[in-house]
Amino acid sequence: MREDLYPEMYRQEKTYWWHVAKRQLVKRFLQGKKILDVGCGTGSMLSELKESGYDAYGLDGSREALVFCRKRGLEKVKAADFEKPLPYPAGTFDTVLCLDVLEHVEHDDKLLSGIYELLQDGGRLILTVPAYQFLWTYWDEMLGHKRRYTLGQARKLVANSGLRVEKATYFFCPHSPAFIIRLIKSRLGGRQESDFVELPPAVNNFLLFAAAVERFLLRFINMPFGVSILIVAKK
Repeated sequence: MREDLYPEMYRQEKTYWWHVAKRQLVKRFLQGKKILDVGCGTGSMLSELKESGYDAYGLDGSREALVFCRKRGLEKVKAADFEKPLPYPAGTFDTVLCLDVLEHVEHDDKLLSGIYELLQDGGRLILTVPAYQFLWTYWDEMLGHKRRYTLGQARKLVANSGLRVEKATYFFCPHSPAFIIRLIKSRLGGRQESDFVELPPAVNNFLLFAAAVERFLLRFINMPFGVSILIVAKK
């Protein structure tokens, strides 16, 4: 991700609907106490895990991101190159989070194999990635994405790493129209310096409400489409 975007992420991560709703969804699937966040960004998820009593660790490829983690008082964070072996012993963690990271990595299969090694037997991976290559816009380029995924591609990739998939679904289904609008704007040549834009509180709250309804439904069904993908898998 562009280094100049981290200050905006740090400022908005606690309240912006996208970040808040994703954290709320992911936390439903946590297990155990020792958690690793691979690609922890500016540390909002780690901060919430720490406040909830988890033994939470973070890795990120950006030293700028880790500066913001430490501003949050997070000490169990370190830099890592996700194209290389991850810097922890095998079988260390109960849960590993990999949230919107895999699309940044050239060898996504090798990163998943490394995560497999870090999990204890019975440990759990929680993975999110952006959906559908046809939704590719300038924003993917700014964020340093290499690809977007279909649900089938993401599920197969996780299964090939040796993990057993427990849940695989699209999410942010109700929010899809906003991303279609961005796609059309992008195709027409429109772009902006950052999509981390401030939203009116009423709009942000409405999008959070839509995500809460979807989160309830995901207890019983999987979404047939959406702009993001969630995979939960066990070793």
